[in-house]
Amino acid sequence: MERRRAIERTGALLALLVGLVGAACSREPRVNVLLISIDTLRADHLHCYGYEPETSPRIDALAKEGVLFENAVSSTSWTLPAHLTMLSGLPISAHSVCEERLYDRHDAHDVRIPPPLRGNLVSEPLSAAGYRTAGFYSWKYLDDSFGFDAGFDVWERRGLDLFSHPTLGLEFGRLRKAKDVEGMKAMLAAYPELVDPKRRTSPEVVDSAIEWLDGTRSGGDAPFFLFVHLFDVHAPYKPPEGFDRFGPKPSDPASDEPVVPREHLRRQIGLYDGGIAYVDSQVGRLLDHLDQLGLAENTLVILTADHGEEFMEHGALGHRQQLYRESIGVPLILRQKGEFTAGRRVAETVGLVDIVPTILAATKVEPLHALPGADLGAIARGEAGPKERVYTSELFVFAGNEVAYRQVALARGSEHTLVTFCADDFWRGETYDWKIDAHELAAPRTFDSRGEYGRGVRAQLLRTARAYRRLRDGLPQRGQGLRELDEVELKQLKALGYTGLSEAETPTIDSDRTCMEGCLWGPPTAEPLSDDGR
Repeated sequence: MERRRAIERTGALLALLVGLVGAACSREPRVNVLLISIDTLRADHLHCYGYEPETSPRIDALAKEGVLFENAVSSTSWTLPAHLTMLSGLPISAHSVCEERLYDRHDAHDVRIPPPLRGNLVSEPLSAAGYRTAGFYSWKYLDDSFGFDAGFDVWERRGLDLFSHPTLGLEFGRLRKAKDVEGMKAMLAAYPELVDPKRRTSPEVVDSAIEWLDGTRSGGDAPFFLFVHLFDVHAPYKPPEGFDRFGPKPSDPASDEPVVPREHLRRQIGLYDGGIAYVDSQVGRLLDHLDQLGLAENTLVILTADHGEEFMEHGALGHRQQLYRESIGVPLILRQKGEFTAGRRVAETVGLVDIVPTILAATKVEPLHALPGADLGAIARGEAGPKERVYTSELFVFAGNEVAYRQVALARGSEHTLVTFCADDFWRGETYDWKIDAHELAAPRTFDSRGEYGRGVRAQLLRTARAYRRLRDGLPQRGQGLRELDEVELKQLKALGYTGLSEAETPTIDSDRTCMEGCLWGPPTAEPLSDDGR
């Protein structure tokens, strides 16, 4: 009898043990996240977005395996504030960084005024939840001095040149200031790779990401969040041999026929497309390695861009000049095997502000503060019906130290309204319907602040600005903890066209204004956007 009871007790213990082990084994592993940002990539130059040239076979394949969002918009048309939105889930008027000038302000006594950066990056709650976090990038505006390293175990720039190198740059600057020609020649000879005009950074970034992924395989079961920023689509367009296969080739230099501007533009577009094809191949290399490591099945891959590029559609070349669709229309593709219907396309308008809520929902990690965006995973699965969300884009354009004009754009459904504030008594606007004019090339509906339609737009802007101000005021301030930009960084920014505030006493209108309301510089129009209401 006693022996039987002992056997029963042993059996019960074994059953309990098997149950506990079974429960542990059946627990689903946490989702990994790979976020790929391709700088300056406009959506409508990808084949999977309807572009005729086959510029993007690997991205096209990713879209066929996942979900493609046809109408995704950025928060602006340049890198720094767009990436802050991408990684924080906050519109510009909430994270409060609309200009790099905010990082180099001093008062009348030359005491630094910290930038007004607010909010947390998605890496912070993920790290607190046990995720390994890493980011590899290749452009100045993503440096830690701008607040991008928060929550990352590893945050490293790849593809440094001589002028951006933290130590060699200072030394080269010293030699140049001393007019030490021989010293400069010696340094250039010692580091030829740092001054190679044909050097491309994407392979270095992908190599670093692959090396880090290999390390995660030997470091235990902790899930990962990996951010990868690829820059070789950006000007100057220089696709390597084998990828310069789009558009016309240059005219015969021996010919007496001049190169017309239209031909030059077509050539630039062809080079841009070649850069897309090259970066596409690097994306493929990274995704292949994810497969080889057996990580693809349990990894949410998000591919997007910070902004697009203009090719004279509205009279400008490049970016950071306007907020038309060619500048803010970005790709947004999600792949999580087994979660989404492969090859699905979503017409609903979404934005970069939705990426953080999507990541947190997929990883089941709670945000550290309120987020205005939507979970794209729920939309992709059809769990969340279409909503009339309003997505904002914001931009200041300076001429020297003065605001030449600023723009605010509202994307709601297929309607895109662009408001321009110039140095006159009224602001002016234009509205496009993407359903009938996807490239915004037809004549828009125009209006100004005096008409009934304009007053309605102004009311929408006021409601949005007040909502962003309430959101901003509830967010943690992060600017005080950021280091000052050093001499090399300031020189780099100046070379990029940044001039800063030349006088410490430069007046501001209302430092409490959101960027939508004019930020520190105030609206350059005689009619303010906002009023005293909150």
